[in-house]
Amino acid sequence: MLANDYRPSLFKDVIGQDSITSTIMKSILQLKVPSAFLFAGPSGTGKTTVARILAKAINCEDLQEGEPCNKCDICKSISNGTSFNVTEIDAASNNSVDDIRALVDQIRYSPQIGKYRIIILDEVHRLSVAAFNSLLKTLEEPPAHVKFVLCTTEMHQVIDTIVSRCQIHKFRRVTNKEITTRLATITKAEGIEIDTNSLQLIAEISKGSVRDAISSLQKLNAYSGERIDYGQVLSILNIFDKNDHFRMMKAIKTNDVNEIIMIIKGVHETGYDYLQYLTSLVSHCRNLLICTGSKPMLSLLEVDDSVRMQYEQTGKLYNEKELLLIITKLQECMFQFDRAVNQRLHVEIALLGLLKSV
Repeated sequence: MLANDYRPSLFKDVIGQDSITSTIMKSILQLKVPSAFLFAGPSGTGKTTVARILAKAINCEDLQEGEPCNKCDICKSISNGTSFNVTEIDAASNNSVDDIRALVDQIRYSPQIGKYRIIILDEVHRLSVAAFNSLLKTLEEPPAHVKFVLCTTEMHQVIDTIVSRCQIHKFRRVTNKEITTRLATITKAEGIEIDTNSLQLIAEISKGSVRDAISSLQKLNAYSGERIDYGQVLSILNIFDKNDHFRMMKAIKTNDVNEIIMIIKGVHETGYDYLQYLTSLVSHCRNLLICTGSKPMLSLLEVDDSVRMQYEQTGKLYNEKELLLIITKLQECMFQFDRAVNQRLHVEIALLGLLKSV
């Protein structure tokens, strides 16, 4: 699996979280590693990866300026998942007070090899209130040989008393540019031929998740082999072609009924979900709205230069008020979607209703 093969093994290899990794490395070098961390942020941004690297670094027999050596027996055992020093628990399925009590009983004993035991609790916000309270007692007076790493995508659901006892690190979404660069490195190493536009498209649909982007690349590689083209990316990943959205926006502005009907016919024939289509079109309109602003606003468009030019050209057809009206009408269509008897007709009426109003 590409996601496993190219999972970062050093802090410096983690994408987009430099401030977090540098802070943790300094605490390791200064021998001031807190007893509990709380890693919060979107999925696929490196929370459990950093937790595993941390586990290696604080146990490594030959630490290299805060980085694990990845050569000693302890580093190797943690990397391949056979170390008794590291316990990973999915709190979504092990969320009862009995599960936490069993964990507390387990960590009473010092590790036979290495200095620390590391407990990684993924999706910690899914713990029950009783489980949180049981965990709290341990976090208040943790054994000296234990470090906790609590990972969550919903930090607001973690109770305040737990949060107050952790060193908090908030992971950010990785930019499309950073993900594209990472994917380019992987495809080069794997001998996969793929154009930059395709890589940027994969990065865009991953929504800041490096893991999701690599998983999409794995799927494409499994289907298409060592040569992947733009059309295959659209088809296999079920993505809407931006060119169709540009066509739609021009058709609305020019009151081209036939073009609108033909585009929706294409959506129907390819089996796309209409709600996904509308969501994608709203996002497209948002990008056009950015183009009506000042030049610095254009930096918010994480697309290649050729697509940016298309956005700028199409954006000139509309003013801010018109685009806001289209977005509002499309969202109203989406809100009413569940009540639609004929989904295709519902979408067509919504789009045709925009004619002559913008």
